[in-house]
Amino acid sequence: MDLRTLVLSQSDLPTKAVTIPEWKDADGKPLILHVRSLTADERDTWEREQLGKKHGTQHIRAGLAAAATIDADGNRIFTDADIERLGGKSGNALDRLFAAVFELNALSQADVDELSKK
Repeated sequence: MDLRTLVLSQSDLPTKAVTIPEWKDADGKPLILHVRSLTADERDTWEREQLGKKHGTQHIRAGLAAAATIDADGNRIFTDADIERLGGKSGNALDRLFAAVFELNALSQADVDELSKK
């Protein structure tokens, strides 16, 4: 197998389970959601959106959570249309998702600060 084929055939988007005690399932148990690493295109889009915001980093947590939270088949469970409503949910819950996505994507607070300045 040539190097190009080897690279392009890799499954390289790790996932992580995140327990969200603020959100409950039908039995009253904390929800366990899964987040995955962003693709390069998704990360570029998210960063571009942050740079284009006129009012700082509004919905930064909700936007990143929407982009990375997936179902059992690896499909996003939230759409971009859900971001504003997600922004109205528990800050602690979104912080849990945000932190997991940060870890999976090797993002840092310096990255967020840089986006906020621009």
